[in-house]
Amino acid sequence: MSWLVRSSPLLLLWLLGCHDGPSAPAQPKTVAVAVAGYIERSAIVTLSVSRGSRVLPADSVHWSAAPSSIAVVQPGQRLQLIDTGSVTVSATVGDTTATKIIHVAAPPTIVFDMIDVNGSGTRTVFSISLDGVGLARLASDSSENFRPTSAGGMVAYASYRTGNPSLFTVPLSGGNETSLDSLPYPAVEPALSADGSHLAFVTSVSGNNKIWTSTSTGTNATAVTASLGTDGVDEENPTWSPAGDALVFVTTQYGNAGLVQLTLSSSKETPISNGRTTDVDPAWSPDGKTLAFASTRDGDVGIFLYTFATSAVTRLSPEPGNDGEPTWLSDGRVVYTSWADPTAPALEWIDPAQPSVVHTIPTPTGSAPAHPAAAKEP
Repeated sequence: MSWLVRSSPLLLLWLLGCHDGPSAPAQPKTVAVAVAGYIERSAIVTLSVSRGSRVLPADSVHWSAAPSSIAVVQPGQRLQLIDTGSVTVSATVGDTTATKIIHVAAPPTIVFDMIDVNGSGTRTVFSISLDGVGLARLASDSSENFRPTSAGGMVAYASYRTGNPSLFTVPLSGGNETSLDSLPYPAVEPALSADGSHLAFVTSVSGNNKIWTSTSTGTNATAVTASLGTDGVDEENPTWSPAGDALVFVTTQYGNAGLVQLTLSSSKETPISNGRTTDVDPAWSPDGKTLAFASTRDGDVGIFLYTFATSAVTRLSPEPGNDGEPTWLSDGRVVYTSWADPTAPALEWIDPAQPSVVHTIPTPTGSAPAHPAAAKEP
């Protein structure tokens, strides 16, 4: 019975090769770098590294960035973007290093009005990047110039330089200003259509404030609500649909100041507000799906979003607040004016995907900025 205690070499090899489960898959050796946030000058973005589908813990990664004139690594896997240009971000995990080249852009530009504290001392129109860089005066006259709108590389605004307010235009890059003197007088609250071809504005030429439209050069002025039987009410704050086929504006015909949508081809009005709260300052989103506006519906004054498809209303700005005059950037961010400190108004922006994070746009002390609008190139 010696076979019970003997083993052949082949049997031993077979036994050593046996195990209880399948072979473990080989661990991927490559790692990938990811960057989250707006990749623009003065922003702070979040870094992460993954191996396959697994995000690696922060304490296992060593970060670096070059050149340091463009970006600097901060604690907590964050990257401070200092200037425009290209930067190489490197992540070392053990003996493996992964790199990612990112291209830092300039932040979007807005136009707005503020007191020219370093010049005329009057309220006038400026442009500026979201990080406070490149402040430039656009209106040259020392009279009050206010409430700018921009599209197609042009800026339209109201001015008191002729006495009562009238509308002027100027290139977004600066230059000669043009009076739209063929429009009804007075004229205020200009709103350029998305393609820059048309203008909506407010005039009291017939008594109450009413919405009119024209071409962006001031021709073919039309009282678009003249046939709606609303002579005894005021209309203000027009904003265009992205397609240019409709307007939303403020009306007092339902009680409190509220919002109504006007389809231009049919002159059909569709109420958006119910008249029980004050809703003003409408701004139509670039994708046409959402309307930003200011409202008292929560007891304070905040920025809200109205979804056209569902009629749902959600709050965007922090509560409590004192915020208004929203405008959309092309990437979906919302810029608005905050009077949280009534003695020091400020321009702020929010990403609707992260509404709890508020960013302040630097402006000169004491300038009381207001009426922001996205600066739109041709």
